[in-house]
Amino acid sequence: MILRVHTLIKPSAVFFSSLLHAEFTRMADKDRTTSEFAGVRSLHPLVVGHMCKQGKRNFAFAKRYFALYDGGLLAYYDHERDYTKDVKRHKGVPLNCTLVKLDGAYVTRPKAPPHGIKHCFILHTPEKTNHRDEFLLVCQKKKDMNIWIEHLVAQNTNAALTASTKKQKIHPYILRLRLQSSTNGSLGPRKWHSISDLNSDWLKRASYTGIPGEVAFTFHVASETKMLESPN
Repeated sequence: MILRVHTLIKPSAVFFSSLLHAEFTRMADKDRTTSEFAGVRSLHPLVVGHMCKQGKRNFAFAKRYFALYDGGLLAYYDHERDYTKDVKRHKGVPLNCTLVKLDGAYVTRPKAPPHGIKHCFILHTPEKTNHRDEFLLVCQKKKDMNIWIEHLVAQNTNAALTASTKKQKIHPYILRLRLQSSTNGSLGPRKWHSISDLNSDWLKRASYTGIPGEVAFTFHVASETKMLESPN
């Protein structure tokens, strides 16, 4: 009989111990996230929208919902509804998400883009506290990709402009940002012009054109049906 009582108490103790551990973890994550957002200039994101992210282990692509904050933080969720619930519950501060610090971040183009994928780029995130040092991100449209790149680069201008001296490794849109920066002295959101005057055969073959119309600070992908879905 004593053994039976003991076996009943042990799982209960383990259960409550797990609850305490989960609560302490949640509080620690909340403190960590809140401290990371201390340098953010506004809780209103600069850009939000869906992109496909390549997994670190199985290399499969999964659609995620991203939010970029002015101050060098990129947050992403499994679903848009998770983002909506999170910021509503925590008064604009995203807590239940994956955060990526953009200190020293820069953008390059893939050496060999995955088969069938056109609008993609690599976001390098060398900040040591990040859970990975690079992300291969895919957008549905070139215009969406250019918006993301422009705002990501603007979060760390110096690192983006000195990341590499090899043109074949730099994303063509970054080279256009360099050209505009050298003439205007800034990297703000604007309508970009053609870069056909650059003396680079590779850039001419890339045929990247400017963003039509005004650049929106917030956008949503119009259609999600063509985005890559996670196989899991």
